[in-house]
Amino acid sequence: MEKVLNGAEEIRFEGNKVGILISHGFTGTTQSIKPLAEAYARGGYTVYCPRLKGHGTTPEDMETTSYQDWIASVESAYEWLLERCKKVFVVGLSMGGTLALYMASQYKRIAGVIPINAAIDIPALANRTDAEGRFIAAIGSILKIQRPSNWLMNVRQ
Repeated sequence: MEKVLNGAEEIRFEGNKVGILISHGFTGTTQSIKPLAEAYARGGYTVYCPRLKGHGTTPEDMETTSYQDWIASVESAYEWLLERCKKVFVVGLSMGGTLALYMASQYKRIAGVIPINAAIDIPALANRTDAEGRFIAAIGSILKIQRPSNWLMNVRQ
């Protein structure tokens, strides 16, 4: 079992019948969204902030994960909220915002989406090929190049 860093655990608050799924960003943890989760909980909402697979443990754990794992993490949280809530909203920070947009494009029962600084287009990577390597330098981290399908084109207006 993965040893989760202190403060990186998933966050859950049971409240009313309105659920809010909040996703942290790439290389982040739930610690970055805890104040937002607590504010929603004080408002009476049911809140679930999953720890994305491979995050909040070790770099080696992250190396073995992909966007499919991160989607599975938020889908699991969404299912938990659906068991308790009549209405669910999704919120995400950075890559978590991109995951929130993905969820809204796939699950029509989602009542609304709040992306916070979501990456939806990175023009500098448009002509990059896999032959150039799978890592690019970034501020403070290494980002895996993942090419999402055209799912974003299906996001509801």
